[in-house]
Amino acid sequence: MNIIIKMQSTSTVLPFVDGNPYWNADVIPESTLSLLRAAYEAGHYEIILDPEPIQELPVPNWDGFNLAFSTLPSLLQAEITANQNHPSIVGKKDLAYSMINDHGTDAFALIFPLFCQAGAVDSETRLEWAELAESFNMPSDFISVIRG
Repeated sequence: MNIIIKMQSTSTVLPFVDGNPYWNADVIPESTLSLLRAAYEAGHYEIILDPEPIQELPVPNWDGFNLAFSTLPSLLQAEITANQNHPSIVGKKDLAYSMINDHGTDAFALIFPLFCQAGAVDSETRLEWAELAESFNMPSDFISVIRG
């Protein structure tokens, strides 16, 4: 757990150990302690308990995923089969995929299952594609669409 002390112009995060914040200069630099003392004396502070530090999500590697996904033999076979069964679906899939960055996964979520159906993509292949997406830190809603 952390304690966040918010002041007018800055915030300071103090770690808790055994339920007590570290308030000594061995852990907090003297300049920060001086700032905290001044803020306390002036009454310009707000204490907020932060139960868990915020974990940053890994950045999706779209370029790496695009390269790996676009060269998969299973995707290429699905595109060939889909073109035979539903000639325009591959272009629609590509268009919906290109819109993800600006518009989210809604259009892709509508088109991708149709592409998989037209391309005779089985659930095992979709699972492999989803695992590939996970390995490139792709967003969870995108992975859910791939997985089906």
